[in-house]
Amino acid sequence: MIAYSGGVDSGFLARVAHEVLGGRALAVIADSPSLPTADKPQLACLSSRIPTGEAVTPEKLMQIEQAEDRLRDLGFREVRVRHHELRAGALARIEVGTDELPRLVDPEMAARVAAQLRSAGYTQVTVDLLGYRRGSTNGVSAAPIAFRTAPPIDAL
Repeated sequence: MIAYSGGVDSGFLARVAHEVLGGRALAVIADSPSLPTADKPQLACLSSRIPTGEAVTPEKLMQIEQAEDRLRDLGFREVRVRHHELRAGALARIEVGTDELPRLVDPEMAARVAAQLRSAGYTQVTVDLLGYRRGSTNGVSAAPIAFRTAPPIDAL
């Protein structure tokens, strides 16, 4: 399968394709200066903010994007909002660069951040005291996952 996401999170498309088509899905991501997103900074796909096994929905992705945008508007540069479903609502686990942690946990700023993320739809707002780390959602699963390997491309 070859897809141009046209503004849709390509990680989300890849996960949906895998669920629908199984292990025989092949994703190709376009990288061209003519695409509208070519001048934007590279960010890991938003679906990586959701634990493995938890449903990825457009609503969750928009909520994560909105929360991260609000943190950037408050001046934080290196930002990730990890999304965790709760029985009643969702929890935002904020990661910022370790050099930005003191500013984030300042009581006045913490209150502003909590208000901003609650207005983005999160019922609980937490801070990861270890700061931003690539792949920190790896190993966090909502349910057990079974992995399969895809057949070689020539077998498709």
